[in-house]
Amino acid sequence: MQRAADVFYDYVVNYAPEILSPQHNSFYETAVNTDSSIKTKTFGASNVNYLEENQNVINLKTLSQALVGLSEQALSFRRDIQRRDYLNKFYEDYLMPLENKPHNNEFRGVEKIQYETVLMERGYLRAWQQFKENADRIAPRLAALVKEDKDHIEGQLNSLAALSACRLDQPALRNEIVGNVLRLLNQTEQLSTSSVVSGLRGLAESASLDDRAKQLSQRLANRLDVSSLSFTELIDTLWSLSALQHYEARSFQAALAQLNALNFERADNDLKYDEYVKLLDVYNALRFESPKNLGLQITNAGLLSGLQAREHLLNVRFVAEESTKYDPF
Repeated sequence: MQRAADVFYDYVVNYAPEILSPQHNSFYETAVNTDSSIKTKTFGASNVNYLEENQNVINLKTLSQALVGLSEQALSFRRDIQRRDYLNKFYEDYLMPLENKPHNNEFRGVEKIQYETVLMERGYLRAWQQFKENADRIAPRLAALVKEDKDHIEGQLNSLAALSACRLDQPALRNEIVGNVLRLLNQTEQLSTSSVVSGLRGLAESASLDDRAKQLSQRLANRLDVSSLSFTELIDTLWSLSALQHYEARSFQAALAQLNALNFERADNDLKYDEYVKLLDVYNALRFESPKNLGLQITNAGLLSGLQAREHLLNVRFVAEESTKYDPF
């Protein structure tokens, strides 16, 4: 049995590492459920040949969302399944000396320690390097889709987030997207919340904002319905609007009220590392940048105590992520 398990594990690691992903079953079930619902709704349950295969067609919204998701995976501190994170052996030996030394385990005998997270900024490592190279190659396709889907406002909004996620400045393309969205906003009554949040995030992460981009951010803030935000979207909204300094927007104040109404018992247990860092940015922005006459502040007692104890949380509770801040330069 042990030999069979070893053979199976070796096969998965080398030929199908995606099976080890904790999200694999969720992805599969979602795909099957979505597939079945499209089939029943559009073609009827009895028709099995309901969808033609067309692998080379992708719209702007789908490509943009895929790029944002891939960038987040590339910047995740979780180790690669085949342990090939570092660009050369020097950094691997320097940052993880214990991994090369035998460790005596009481139950499993002598084995080597394997860290679950990398111990170096992801921007220098193999996953991000590969993603950035391929993102640069796909940038012309993204620009072409911006022109093809110029009348699809949600695709245009998501493309702003994709440009920022891929670290693609491209001012001319950004100006084109901003112009398209401003034109389409006058013709569109309903917008999905996720697309508006993506647009705001893309604007907040851009290198510079001209007058039209600032106008767009203000209009998106006014169109945002915070009542339907997920928790992650709530944090992204607060971070983006504070970065854009839209403290007077009703959506920002409503989102802040919604955050203050939540029940935080322990910030380090209720939040992921990146969520905590974004809320820490919002907390500092409200303290030092927001107009004092507005009286905006985080009043949630549990969250506030966690943010004020940032030195302890970042260095002790979030130690796995915080210890990855090694910068070779």
